[in-house]
Amino acid sequence: MSLDLTVSSASPSVPPSAPSAPALRAVGLAAVGRDLDRLSRVLAEPVTAVRRAALVAHIGFLVDQIRVADPDLAERQAGPLSRLRHESRCWSREPGRREALLGTVRQAAAALGPAIAARSDVPPPTGRPDPAPPIALRDLPTQHPTALAYRYFWLLDELPPAAAATVVGRYRGSVRWVLRNVLSGGYNRRAYLMWFGGGTGPAL
Repeated sequence: MSLDLTVSSASPSVPPSAPSAPALRAVGLAAVGRDLDRLSRVLAEPVTAVRRAALVAHIGFLVDQIRVADPDLAERQAGPLSRLRHESRCWSREPGRREALLGTVRQAAAALGPAIAARSDVPPPTGRPDPAPPIALRDLPTQHPTALAYRYFWLLDELPPAAAATVVGRYRGSVRWVLRNVLSGGYNRRAYLMWFGGGTGPAL
């Protein structure tokens, strides 16, 4: 797995218009599916307490992103999503429940997989641009820039360059510069910890 998160965001071919919402939702669902697969791999092995805390927080984030990207899907799959969040919280308190969470992750992936695959093939927007203007730098403080940056780089993680415009086209060049050069550290550090490992103490 690669965490090359900077190339696409600096692409000079990014259109000056905001992409369509369906394409952005499709990218979000694809990112959820990607991370459920990663969780199935990571949770098959013991992890440290620091890594466990990062994974628990990210599982909650994934559940929220499914609800943002496709509320209808989230409602239909409310059971698996609720169990996923609940089991992750239990794991945060009881390290011995890692294998139970692994089973829940796999169940959620199986339940959500067909719908995610069906919705993740939306091509990048073409034709008349979205009339909404790209987000400007002055708008960042009101949009919680750290959380915005986390989601931005989460969406771009392993995203093919041809589809990256769906994400980066929502922001002006000055915003992309700040995200890449000032605010990228939070996601980079957590992603490395979650998917590659780290943290002190025994792995459980």
